[in-house]
Amino acid sequence: PYPAWTGILSGMAELRRFHEIPNWRPIWVQEEAA
Repeated sequence: PYPAWTGILSGMAELRRFHEIPNWRPIWVQEEAA
């Protein structure tokens, strides 16, 4: 459903959040829980 480059960019953003935020949660988990 998403272009390949969008997945790559979002993946890099998630990796940055993983290193920057201690209580990190993937975006897709937040969307499913909401």
